[in-house]
Amino acid sequence: MSPANVSPEVRFKRLTRSNWRDHDPTGRHLICIDPKGTEYSLTGDGWVDIIMKPQLVPEVPLDVAELFEAARGALCYGYYFYPLYTLGTDQLFRAGEAAVAHRCKELEAPRKWGILDKRLKWLRASNVISEEVYQRFDAGRRLRNTSSHATSQHIFDQSWAVGSVGTTAELINALWCTGPI
Repeated sequence: MSPANVSPEVRFKRLTRSNWRDHDPTGRHLICIDPKGTEYSLTGDGWVDIIMKPQLVPEVPLDVAELFEAARGALCYGYYFYPLYTLGTDQLFRAGEAAVAHRCKELEAPRKWGILDKRLKWLRASNVISEEVYQRFDAGRRLRNTSSHATSQHIFDQSWAVGSVGTTAELINALWCTGPI
């Protein structure tokens, strides 16, 4: 990235008419190592392959699946504009919360359980989710709260953001599947 495209005020590529389709080199520091010890960087296609691999089970409601797919789309385009990794992760939090709300409604949870914390506790107490799933959802809830009440632009690490797709898919699927995840 040429210095003309970087502003001292921001920590990522400053978009211009001429560079908006170019890879945002903010994530260029990430290096992969294959089993033979060879270092390489992922291409955009490599990141997309990782992002698109996790799948939701068919029982997940369409509304939740659409939120999840929008999150994946943002994450795919993070390759071109790094802050989209953070926005995509924020959308994954929303998809997880929507999944919990849908599942509670399907199971006729008391209406007084309208906030995520209480819904998660109800699902755990009702043995719909395991303690491990509860703890993982609750960690996501706390991250969501931090992100939702931001006073500045958060920038999530792209490998963490991309890894969150698989975690979110596992947690959402756990709401409709029985057995360990």
